[in-house]
This record gives sequence, structure tokens and C-alpha cells, in this order.
Amino acid sequence: MKARIYTTDNSFICECNAAYKADDSVLYLSGGRSLIDMGEEFLVHYTDASQGVFDFRCTFVGYEQEGALYVVELTVEEVVKTTQRRQDIKMRTNLPVRLTLLDADDRIMTDPESHRSLTLPAMLRDISAGGIMIDMETELEVNQKIMFPFDKGSSPIMIQAEVLREQARVGAVYRYGCRFFNHNSGKEAVVREYVFRLESARRHVQ
Repeated sequence: MKARIYTTDNSFICECNAAYKADDSVLYLSGGRSLIDMGEEFLVHYTDASQGVFDFRCTFVGYEQEGALYVVELTVEEVVKTTQRRQDIKMRTNLPVRLTLLDADDRIMTDPESHRSLTLPAMLRDISAGGIMIDMETELEVNQKIMFPFDKGSSPIMIQAEVLREQARVGAVYRYGCRFFNHNSGKEAVVREYVFRLESARRHVQ
């Protein structure tokens, strides 16, 4: 999982891999030597594929060196803010995608004449770990299933989603809220990592 480290006055320090042990109130950071020279107290923005997103106030405990990698142990002194999965962060984006239509049994729908898969252009307008909002010029039915390739995270994946509702139309453009399905922990982690990067970039420019 990823964490962004800040000074206590919210100056950005670095981004690194991290693991949170909630039962022990411990956060482990892993990265280069710069991690051991950051000081004694930090603010940490941390995301986890299953637990959600957290803001911590942490203090330095110690570190171990494993070759060129440093593993730093922090004590979580205070959980400043949490965003659990039901309240997952939703970030605006602007990504063109090409949707493939699926039938009720999750099979790719094909054109009866050409026998080619039915695909439609769309624009991904926002994304969270649980779903997306899309704009497109073609009308879809509620419960229509779709899939599309997603290569903006740490690894390319194929995402499947189902239309839950039609939002307010924007001119001639249809807008749909969709939820993910067949979305395992690995895929969720990839999407969360992308959302985390968007959210971190937004925080960094504020």
C-alpha cells in the first residue's frame, strides 16, 4: 500500500510503500535512506485496499536496513481522519474508455451480422474503489453490464461494471453511475492506488 508523508505543518516530504498494523497502532514504511532522516513526528496520508484511507499523526520508533531498503517503524499516535469503504473517496477524472457490452450472464455481446463485440466510446468522469461515473452519447439501460480495460494503475486490469442509475443528462450526453462487480482484492487495490494518486496530487497542489 502507499503512504504520503508530511511534516506537522503539512509540507510534503515523500511518498513510499507502507503497511498499517491497526491492532498495534504501528505503521511500517519502506523505501530509501531518506526515510530515516525525516525527523521525529509526521503526518501520514495512507491508503489500504481493504481498510480504506487514513490520516495519521505518527512518531518515529526505529528502523531496520535490508540491503538498500530501509524499513521504518512509526507509532500511530492519533487517527486524525478515516474514510472507510462505504464512504470511499471519489475522484474526478477525464479518461476516454471503450466499453464492451455484456449480457446478463457476463458474456460479451456481439453484433448479429458482423459477429463482432459490441463496443461503445465513453468518458470516465469520476472513479472510486467501488464504481465509476461515465458520459456517453449512447443510451444504456439500468442493469446493463459493461467492461473496459484500465491501464492507469500499477498494472493493467479489465474492469466489469453494472449501470445502477442514469444521472442528469448533460445536453445530448447520457451520464451513468455504475458499480463494479467481479472486483477482487487485486483489482480493487489497483483502482485504489490510482484514486490515491489523484487524491494525493490534488492535496499536493492545495
